[in-house]
Amino acid sequence: MKKWEEYAAEALEAMEEDKYEEGIEYATKSIKAGCKEPQIYYIRGFCNLQSHNFDASIKDLDIVIDKDKKNYLARSLRGMCFINKTDYKKALKDFDFSVKHCKDSNMDYYYRGICHSYMNNYALAIKDLDKALETEMVEDLFYRQRGFCHYCLQHLKEAKEDILHYTTLVNTDAYCFFVLSKIETDQKNYHEAIKYISQAIYLDGDNQGYYIERMKLYLMTDQYAKSKVDQERSMSMGLN
Repeated sequence: MKKWEEYAAEALEAMEEDKYEEGIEYATKSIKAGCKEPQIYYIRGFCNLQSHNFDASIKDLDIVIDKDKKNYLARSLRGMCFINKTDYKKALKDFDFSVKHCKDSNMDYYYRGICHSYMNNYALAIKDLDKALETEMVEDLFYRQRGFCHYCLQHLKEAKEDILHYTTLVNTDAYCFFVLSKIETDQKNYHEAIKYISQAIYLDGDNQGYYIERMKLYLMTDQYAKSKVDQERSMSMGLN
């Protein structure tokens, strides 16, 4: 076995064991020792992505894609890098390619939905998230993201259904309970809104905005003493 092959094997093993810094180190050694296989750049690109070295990951994945134009896995990874760099247009192009060449990839539909939602294309995002939820590998986050998109379009019934479903799976997400509170407030169900915002505060008691939201809800329901308590609590947290 050649030296670069030994290093490449070490890099692959490190990646599979989630030892990303080691993976980068061994992949780099393999390249310096003469490895020209696209796979070694894919391994290093994956490890760089997981280590949040997004620019370095993109450079590695560019090499993979240049050598193998149809490599949709490399496109998916590069798309994730672009999302983390908030370059949603470039990310969208990569996920368009990935979805076209691997129609059963739930995560590619999910990430393309993320791109659409960050670009305020909520209807398109919902279509992608619908596709993601049709696959066998359904993730909890699919419901969360689709619920937020429905809320942005004021599809309150659908938004509530998705976010409530998500909270039955993950009951520690304060922001989801905040959004549920906003949904109920929009429908003038103020007592229900108080229930949800109180849960958000229970989960994230340092969020000044949640206290301000509940203070307003207490005022709307003539609970002045409770409103004053939240007002004082909010003011004690300073100006944000």
